[in-house]
Amino acid sequence: MYGGNYIYHHYCINLIKCIVQMTITVVASNTTVSDPACGRQLGHASWGVSVAGIILSIITVIIVAAVLATATSSAVSAASSGTGSSSSSCYPYHYVDGTCYKYRAYIGSSSYYSCPGRVSGSYCYYNNKI
Repeated sequence: MYGGNYIYHHYCINLIKCIVQMTITVVASNTTVSDPACGRQLGHASWGVSVAGIILSIITVIIVAAVLATATSSAVSAASSGTGSSSSSCYPYHYVDGTCYKYRAYIGSSSYYSCPGRVSGSYCYYNNKI
C-alpha cells in the first residue's frame, strides 16, 4: 500500500535526523555519533554519494572528450578538404570566398611571391605547409 516512495521518504527523513543528531552531538561535545544504527546509515549514504559522484565524473569526461573529438575532426576535415559552407564552420581556420584554408601568410603588396593557394588582400591562404 505504501510503495517505494514511502520507503524512500522514510529513509530520507531518518537520514536527515541522523545528520542533525550528529551535528548537534559534534557541536555540543566535539565527539562522534554514539548511535551505531545512525552511523551505519550515514556510512551507507556516504558510500552511495561517493559512487554516484565517481560515475557522474566518468560520464562527464566521456561526453566532453567525444564532443571535443567531433568538433576537432570536423574542423580539420573542413580545412583539409578546402570547402566550408560558412565562416563559422571553418573555425579556427580561415574562410575566404566559400573555402576554408588552414594557413595564412602576410605577403603585403609583393608581386614576386608565389602563393600555393589563394591571394586575398595582403594575405596568401593555403592548406599545405610551405
